Amino acid sequence: MINPSDNNSDINTICTYKPSFELPAGASNRGVLVIDTANCISSTAGRLFELLGVSSEELIGRNIEDAAKNVLKSRFVEADDYEASWKWLKDHPDAVLDEVLHPKEPKNRVMHRYSTPVMGKDGNQVGRIEIYSDITKRRELEAAVRSAYEELKVAKDQLVQSEK
Repeated sequence: MINPSDNNSDINTICTYKPSFELPAGASNRGVLVIDTANCISSTAGRLFELLGVSSEELIGRNIEDAAKNVLKSRFVEADDYEASWKWLKDHPDAVLDEVLHPKEPKNRVMHRYSTPVMGKDGNQVGRIEIYSDITKRRELEAAVRSAYEELKVAKDQLVQSEK
């Protein structure tokens, strides 16, 4: 069994440490990855397959760096940045990552990735959780609001000009 306190485990190590996590409320409409302190994917939840096109079987038990390099990064336009972020997180285990990604398929989808350490009752880190959310509709609505605001500004300027 992998020692969960050994942060220097080899990337090719078969991951067998399986901590138990309670997934956050509302995670069912998102894709969730749970990573243990040995950097192994211990579980997945929610719409991960729908969002990333990757099955739980392809991920559970894999070292996250291996999965990022050989399975996950090919799913994103920002492939090299995605892989590099996992290397950075390994060197900064206490860091929170909050970024926007663009999947290759389906085109024009926008995803939000939130990654944060999970702390145990004793205050020690027991893993990391990644939450993937499809924010395409939100981005479309934000663009529509910006466009409407610009149209209102133009209309206001025209009204002011006509009163002169």
